[in-house]
Amino acid sequence: CKALEIIGIKMIPSPSWARARLEILKTLRQTRGWSDNELLSLTPIVDKKIKKAMKLLTQLTMFSFGGCQPLMVSCSCKLAQLSLKYGSCAQTAFAFSSFASCVGAMERLQDSHRLADIAIEFFDPDRSDTSAVFYIYGCCSHFKLPLSASLEPCLLGYRKSVESGNLPNAGFSLTCYVDVYAMCGLPVGPFLSDLSKFMGQMKVLGQENELGFLAINWQLSHIVSSEYSAQALTWERMADQDLFHSRESIKEYRSGIHNIVLLYIRLFTAGLFNDMPTLCVTYDQLMRFSSGEKSFFGTYFGRYFVVILDGIHGFNLYERTRRPKYRRAALKAIRWFRRHVSLNTVPFQQLLEARKAALSKRNKKEKVKALYDTAIVSLTRSGFAHMAGIANEMAGKYMMMSHSDKFWAKEYIVRALDLHQEWGATAKVAELKRRYPFLLMDGSPAATRSLQGSRLRGRPRFDSVNKGVQDASSPQLAIDTSSTRS
Repeated sequence: CKALEIIGIKMIPSPSWARARLEILKTLRQTRGWSDNELLSLTPIVDKKIKKAMKLLTQLTMFSFGGCQPLMVSCSCKLAQLSLKYGSCAQTAFAFSSFASCVGAMERLQDSHRLADIAIEFFDPDRSDTSAVFYIYGCCSHFKLPLSASLEPCLLGYRKSVESGNLPNAGFSLTCYVDVYAMCGLPVGPFLSDLSKFMGQMKVLGQENELGFLAINWQLSHIVSSEYSAQALTWERMADQDLFHSRESIKEYRSGIHNIVLLYIRLFTAGLFNDMPTLCVTYDQLMRFSSGEKSFFGTYFGRYFVVILDGIHGFNLYERTRRPKYRRAALKAIRWFRRHVSLNTVPFQQLLEARKAALSKRNKKEKVKALYDTAIVSLTRSGFAHMAGIANEMAGKYMMMSHSDKFWAKEYIVRALDLHQEWGATAKVAELKRRYPFLLMDGSPAATRSLQGSRLRGRPRFDSVNKGVQDASSPQLAIDTSSTRS
């Protein structure tokens, strides 16, 4: 911020969330005054001080992502404002795409999509700042393509950033790749292996901020593939496993966005393994965060994954406690999905609608079953195999507990078991066998059926998303961008 002041750009080092939101709205009003053609016709910046300011603001945006999110928002707004006032440069694609992500977090998706498209038009692989690679795909691709389509660009951004020496963006692109992989529910085995290598590289490069996110995903993958423990997803336990540089890192993680991410991953695993005490405590902890803090955790594709967890477990806790606050939180999640319809959000909305219907005794079994079936088909065809497994277990519980229908309960539980086995969640498979031995003891056709991803989704399953990724100790990552992982 001091360097920016020297060249005449004033920035508040620690702005509040309220100021950051006002800055977004102010900048958004300015962009609405420009047509698409006018934005795309911006003349090149000639003022050297402004060019330097654009570079500094881009770096500050990346550095502040994990530490001070309101500052990141303010920097994104300032980048867009300078582009409108002075013209285009190598950072203009980054300016519009990063601002688009902030606008999307404010749930102004129409404006967000427009600005992301403008950013894509500005992006030039030979001229634009490599920091724009992730933002462009993170803001735009997942609204139009399956979420897994963002994996290749994230790795590409990682490779280019390492090659150019842009270490903050290298770590950020890698973090995004890891988050997308985990959200897609792709095979855990190869993911754990590559994560260990990537974490080693982040330690060597001194990227402590990104290391925290990678450690959370490593612990999640380790839990689902080995053994569940409520205490595993704590900063102390991960420090004991030597996942960070030192225990001093925990202080920063506790006060930033890392802590919200950790709590959501803990919420996910507690729900996955039916650990209701941990689920209740974690959900209440997350309810204390403001909507602004939680929304900016999901500035990109993670936003709807956060909302689905709020919705599913809000209904679960309401069913258990009958406390209205949990039902209100779950209904809020449904309203969010109804307002924000996109390729990747529809399956989650359908799952929440089915869970809501299952809570009402007035709904007939056939109706609830049809809603669950629709959600399960959408989730599997969209590539969210692990969420389809969770949906099958939810449907099986409903059939067993509400209607004592062992036939359909068994069908759903066996499908859940198969999908979790495909995911590589060995611990979850073992938990299902322990919890439902009366449904899985015999060798019926359902129990021996193998669900092949290529047949179920109507498209090839990822054989290895990490194909082409060499040992992470080497910065030279060979990525085959001509292949399509669909």
